[in-house]
Amino acid sequence: AGTAGGFSARGAQVGTVYLSDEEFLFHDRIVPLAGFDAQGAGHYPAANVRALAKHLQLPFGKISSGSSFSKDADQLRLILSSGAVAKEMEAAAIAWVCWIKNIPLLAVKSITNLLDHSDASEQQFIANFSIATTTLSAELQCVLAELRGKTLRELSGD
Repeated sequence: AGTAGGFSARGAQVGTVYLSDEEFLFHDRIVPLAGFDAQGAGHYPAANVRALAKHLQLPFGKISSGSSFSKDADQLRLILSSGAVAKEMEAAAIAWVCWIKNIPLLAVKSITNLLDHSDASEQQFIANFSIATTTLSAELQCVLAELRGKTLRELSGD
């Protein structure tokens, strides 16, 4: 659970809470060499919790991780082309460890800043942190209550 940047063009607003879906990826590992570019990409599975997301009426999507607040144009193009709904700093690293250990991972992310707005991400983060963490806390309690006693199959709807 944590905060992230989002895209208003994809429906995000400050305080929107997303559940991870499909995969986690790294957006900072850019290797602009044909044939080598795939080695720089990290794509790790997210637990399928679409039924949970629909039940709680929460949006879901891919989560992209990197190491800065900056809105580098190349990184934003990569994130947008991947279909990710959120940019944050830690989930892909955790997903990598979970992938190695064969442990399913769900991330719950609340939006603090909008990456497709002109304001600096760090200024938006400071201004909106309280809103984002308040909605995260409320939705996280609902997510945890729904997880109790359920199998991954039940959470996916399969």
